[in-house]
Amino acid sequence: MTNRRGTRVRAAAVIAVLGLVAAGCSGGSDRLPSASPAPAPTSAVDGTPVPTPAPAVAAALAKFYDQKLSWSACGGGFQCTKVKVPVDYEKPDGATLNLSVTRLRTNGKRLGSLLLNPGGPGASGVGYLQAAYQGITEPVRANYDLVSFDPRGVGKSKPIDCVTDGQLDEFLSADVTMDDANDIAAWDRIAKRFAAGCSQRTGPLLGEVDTDNVARDLDVLRGVLGDETLHYLGYSYGTFIGARYAELFPDKVGRMVLDGAIDPGLSAVELSLAQAQGFQIAWEAFVAACLKDKKDCQIGGKRGEIETRLRGMLAAADKSPLRSRSGRPVPEAMATLGVVSALYSTQRWEFLRASLLSAYNGDGTGLLYLADAYLQRNDRGGFPDNSNEAIYAVNCLDRPFTGTPAQIEADLPRFQEASPLFGEFIAWSLLPCTYWPVQPAHEPGPVTGAGAAPIVVIGTTRDPATPYEWAKVLADQLESGIFVSHDGDGHTVYGDDNTCINRLVEDYLVNGEAPRDGVECD
Repeated sequence: MTNRRGTRVRAAAVIAVLGLVAAGCSGGSDRLPSASPAPAPTSAVDGTPVPTPAPAVAAALAKFYDQKLSWSACGGGFQCTKVKVPVDYEKPDGATLNLSVTRLRTNGKRLGSLLLNPGGPGASGVGYLQAAYQGITEPVRANYDLVSFDPRGVGKSKPIDCVTDGQLDEFLSADVTMDDANDIAAWDRIAKRFAAGCSQRTGPLLGEVDTDNVARDLDVLRGVLGDETLHYLGYSYGTFIGARYAELFPDKVGRMVLDGAIDPGLSAVELSLAQAQGFQIAWEAFVAACLKDKKDCQIGGKRGEIETRLRGMLAAADKSPLRSRSGRPVPEAMATLGVVSALYSTQRWEFLRASLLSAYNGDGTGLLYLADAYLQRNDRGGFPDNSNEAIYAVNCLDRPFTGTPAQIEADLPRFQEASPLFGEFIAWSLLPCTYWPVQPAHEPGPVTGAGAAPIVVIGTTRDPATPYEWAKVLADQLESGIFVSHDGDGHTVYGDDNTCINRLVEDYLVNGEAPRDGVECD
């Protein structure tokens, strides 16, 4: 499953509604102060020294920081622009790409720009901000220009392309609970084709979409926006971008909040095991909440009964896909993704109950709707963005995996122990990275952000996608990390109705008052 889907799923920003608002272009340009590039990093992700760039390279990078932006109105009070960055930061005179950027300017007392990333990898920051800016609480909106962007390889920022929509449908619908050698061979063939297609259809950019390069892009954005330091709010995978930024540019960190954090040091297998356990915990919380409501919990009267019925439904869908009112079949993979999608937010639990009840009677319409939202798929079954391809392109570089099908089979007991329901599904989702056509520059490793300003790291106790322990680990790794604990369910919390978390974040972003390390919110 890799790190999916760290995309932030909330009532205010359902991932199926991340489209740009079309509008005519009318606007001028801002002449912003020039900014020189920040000092080069002194250590790589795995702790080995990184040589200082040659003077010629540093000089060539300066032109990206000095570029002037031309903003145009793009609907709903938003402005849009393009920011040029090098494809390869070691070759700044080589190929470039344009990042798609949007902002909503404040009408209040401006403290600077607040850069946001909603997660992924593969989520459009432009679409997220334009669809869900009201999820940022009013005191923060009143003091910052809200700015977000499509990371390199994503959305409108030179998108990664791997396969046709039909092939992508086959890839996402493939059986990854293996009954026999034929199932394994089929998935192996599909995974190989997907990986090879990414290279054939994307070209050299495929090797340059790792998170360190996204963090370097983020610093260019800081510079061209005229901010001396980076004020940043990252959710889920966006916390990894923030953590890597703090490692590469510690002296440029301003006020940074990381919600639903990822442990930067985890390997692909370690991350997937922890995520499997996270989804299992979230499923059990969903079941417990249902059983408290004895009148309306129609999916079963006991924990064991509910799990048995789910297993039976998924096994049936494996043999013969469920029907749906749209006419599209709902195979086991789509039914599983539907359940997983609903576990991201307690606001989807009631809909999940109804969807499961229908699925037990052979109708997978509700689960297909949830899976489509998870995959950012439209109601015609098409894929309007490239998030399902970009997620592998980033993860296979950030956390390389080389396990063979036989090695995955041998490791299945660990995954099934972590999650009897979802473990096998997540384990087999690692296979495409085995065949990845470009090699990563480094292995995962811890970050310290030595010398950075305070960084607030928020963890939610029953977060299914980014387990609570990850946030604790990241806050401990960061020299200036401040851990904030939220006892609750769902993936990420700031911007929901939790007054305690919202006030802590507002006090820090607006007033610069960092919370006490270890503070707890219910």
